[in-house]
Amino acid sequence: MPKLSTGRVRRSAAAGVIVHAGRTGNRKVPVVFVAAAVLAALAAGCGSSSPGGSSGGDISGPTLSLKLSELQNVNTPTTESADKFASLVKQYTGGKITVTVYPNSELGTDSAQLAGAEAGTIAFYATPDLSAAVAQSNVLEMPYLFPSAEVASKVINSAAIRKSLWSLFPAHGLTFVGSWVIGFTSTLTKSTPVTAPTNMKGLKIRVFAPTVGDKMFAALGADAVTVDSTEVPTALSTGVVTGADDPASTMVGANWYSGMCCIAETDDVFVASPMMASTKVWNTMSAAEKAAVQRAFNATISSNLQEAATFNSAAIATMQKAGLKVTKPEISAFKSATASVYPAIEQLYPGQVQALQAEIKSVAGSN
Repeated sequence: MPKLSTGRVRRSAAAGVIVHAGRTGNRKVPVVFVAAAVLAALAAGCGSSSPGGSSGGDISGPTLSLKLSELQNVNTPTTESADKFASLVKQYTGGKITVTVYPNSELGTDSAQLAGAEAGTIAFYATPDLSAAVAQSNVLEMPYLFPSAEVASKVINSAAIRKSLWSLFPAHGLTFVGSWVIGFTSTLTKSTPVTAPTNMKGLKIRVFAPTVGDKMFAALGADAVTVDSTEVPTALSTGVVTGADDPASTMVGANWYSGMCCIAETDDVFVASPMMASTKVWNTMSAAEKAAVQRAFNATISSNLQEAATFNSAAIATMQKAGLKVTKPEISAFKSATASVYPAIEQLYPGQVQALQAEIKSVAGSN
């Protein structure tokens, strides 16, 4: 069973130096220097292109040291996949590109990390919520959208969704590389066991984005409260929220479950973790460098699916062992209660909803 590690990566006082500080396990964080001069040196003669393909051609020139920032704690599906991605990038570029992973919002709040990626000070950013950049990405949070994690991963990474959704991001300083998965959400509550939609009435549930969450929980008689991921434990302990809706691995990885009563496997929202490249940084890379980065990401997708399933199952077991009551509500009742969310979101983002539904039907039918 995965164990939570509390090691952290920090920046030293010396400008640009990244120092490994107590992060445990098999992964190692490289010591690198992030200098604007490196990007400037690469910028000449390097045009832009979309991610894709496999590595090819010579990768030469100065070594490029990049940051990958993400919200998940260590020993969670996203961080495991990010570490593998970093290792493969180094391998596929012969050490010319080095990626340092900053988990657990080490580089600031959600909004600060997004701003860093848009500005180019963060090269890669993995997060479940990109709605502050492109509102249409809210469609991925519709309840009971995907029939399985495997279908979700294929759909979100498909050419059809690259065209209908991910193509909107470069105008906002972000370029889609690919998406990992975290898993289906469960409902964590402070004092109320959830076995049916009626148990949700009056609860204040933390969500990471309001557009879909507000509508979904209103349909269940609950209030959705948007809280930054770094502030959830405090919000739960002080009663700002009385529950949270997130994958179990996130709850255990960040220790949200301490002092809670119950965990219900509602499986209501599928949470992905798209990884975006800063378009400013991406456009400094040669075609061969981009292809190597894309190849590295593609090589993590299959193992990420397996890790997400393992971590979420282990997290449920961890919470149960800690004394939380685990319930498995009848999902059909929750689907019926939240059915009104679909037309409401389709009215906001018709093209993206229709593209998603068509691609889900295509992928699910071929499995």
